[in-house]
Amino acid sequence: MSISQIRSQIAALDSLIDQYESTGSRHYLVDAQEKAFGLGRALEHPRETIAKLFYSPIILVAVRVAHDMGIFALLSLSTAPVPLTELAALKTTDSFFVERIMRLLVANGFANEATQHEYSPTEITHEMTQKSSIGLSEALLTDFLPCLPKMPEYLKSINYRNQPEKPSSTF
Repeated sequence: MSISQIRSQIAALDSLIDQYESTGSRHYLVDAQEKAFGLGRALEHPRETIAKLFYSPIILVAVRVAHDMGIFALLSLSTAPVPLTELAALKTTDSFFVERIMRLLVANGFANEATQHEYSPTEITHEMTQKSSIGLSEALLTDFLPCLPKMPEYLKSINYRNQPEKPSSTF
């Protein structure tokens, strides 16, 4: 995408946000989100897009581990940044391990790094303490994701054809 096209996308995004602000219609907010997503893709190198896609399952695991450790609950209740050592103390684990988890969480908006090795909540942190979001993440991780690594092999075995007569197929 050229620089002029990027500028045009930014102007369109700005206009949608103005329309949302003046009308309160969620329609404009959804359109703005789509434009912002497209703008983000235009600004990144294709290799970065591919890397992000394949890192996605690792991010999901980090979110699940953070939930299991009680990190979201602790951050949500905190009124000041929480030190890494305090997060590690939740399950008596080493700080290096928790730091790796926190790096993934911060990079994906699940927490903020207020200062080096001190973390604070985001809106997503708070959402990850809600039963509906916890249930969704657990269901996707345990029920849906285990089949993903097997999909390419399965599709190859059926010569990459649709199998409408087989109701038990993955699709």
